[in-house]
Amino acid sequence: MATNEGISPTPVNVLKTQSSKPRHSLPHPPMFNGLKSQWRGWKLEMEGKIEEDADAIGNMKSQLRYIYTRLEGSAKTNITTFYELELGKEYPRPQALIRRLDLLYGERNRKDKAIQALHTIRQKDTESFTTFYPRFEKEIANAEAEGWEDSAKISYLRNALHPKLKAHLIGCSQSQLDLYEAFATKCEEISNQMELFGEWT
Repeated sequence: MATNEGISPTPVNVLKTQSSKPRHSLPHPPMFNGLKSQWRGWKLEMEGKIEEDADAIGNMKSQLRYIYTRLEGSAKTNITTFYELELGKEYPRPQALIRRLDLLYGERNRKDKAIQALHTIRQKDTESFTTFYPRFEKEIANAEAEGWEDSAKISYLRNALHPKLKAHLIGCSQSQLDLYEAFATKCEEISNQMELFGEWT
């Protein structure tokens, strides 16, 4: 008959400790090394992470430590002193570290730059509308122009189109050109037809 002699049972308090925190539901954000072009996406990932997985990460101090562990290179070096000061507070704030990083790596005047870009952006000679439109929409988003009147957005988009595509819009019914989404859809349809005939090569 088998016995359990010599086998020490796992203490109940250890089992409770091992299972007290929930699992992480989101993946860990990538390491951020101070490259400004990556800051905005990394910031959104990190903010989502500490909000969604707050219970898994722990209290505010643990969240602060977590953010710091996802930094490397110059980003970590430049923020270390601020991190030490914040960590030493009675009530540390993880968002304070993110705001500090945003001051260092966030793009200033993004909205103004995007509005200016809407005046100058152009569809290239060999660029189909399907390729060009995401570039244009990025500037619309950065300019916070989603709520603008359709006529204003259409004006910017029409001005940015390649002359070959604009020429094909002549003769389209007004109902296809009055609403911004309908206008963009019509441009895509025409561009796809042009691509079939090799006009973007």
